[in-house]
Amino acid sequence: IEPYDYPQKILHEDDHLIVVNKDSGMVTHPGDGTSADTLVHALMHHYPDQLCPIGAPERPGIVHRLDKDTSGLMVVAGSLSAHKALTEAILHRSLSRSYEAVCEGVLISGQDIDAPIGRDPRNRLKKAVRQDGKNSLSIMRIIKRYRKHSLVKVSLATGRTHQIRVHLANKKLPIIGDKTYNSAGNIAKETSQELTESIRSFPRQALHSCNLSFKDMSSDNIISFESDLPNDIKTLINTIKKHI
Repeated sequence: IEPYDYPQKILHEDDHLIVVNKDSGMVTHPGDGTSADTLVHALMHHYPDQLCPIGAPERPGIVHRLDKDTSGLMVVAGSLSAHKALTEAILHRSLSRSYEAVCEGVLISGQDIDAPIGRDPRNRLKKAVRQDGKNSLSIMRIIKRYRKHSLVKVSLATGRTHQIRVHLANKKLPIIGDKTYNSAGNIAKETSQELTESIRSFPRQALHSCNLSFKDMSSDNIISFESDLPNDIKTLINTIKKHI
């Protein structure tokens, strides 16, 4: 992997792991037509001798991923023991991950979305809720209601590909900017022209990995990390607030 000199937002680093705040627009690892300038390439520039060389050679240290246009927290393994521990933590659901999202529609209350996810039979690049899919659970809570939109926090009890995006879209609450699961660009009726333009021009899904916690290998204490919403999502929320 050719190292990529890209400034990373590192929240924590030690002999075993690295916690990074990934920018939107950056692919996590090579694959699916992307062979350079990924997060892995950038980490190889900063940690050429540390990333854990286990599993697929193009994914050193990677134990979970974020979609290209999802920003926020990721933990990367820097040792074999950390790779094993983090993989087991994800498997046994002791690695906690929470996200914030801005979605179309107003929720009455939070809810646990328990809906199996599998491949969309009409589009192999998408996922869909389907009865023969894998067990998938998202725990959604309301942070703020607006006139026609909601800011929500979603915690993952499972970690399926596109899980939050699929679950919210299935509940008729598509994430703003999600070109895959809201391809029609549906916007609530009677939305102002200014807000409509802001939503339609938002360049990515308004989804951010905001909380990450897991057991520290050296002390067995739970360590937690937080990441504020990035400026693009804050600007979107401020525009929504103007039209309450």
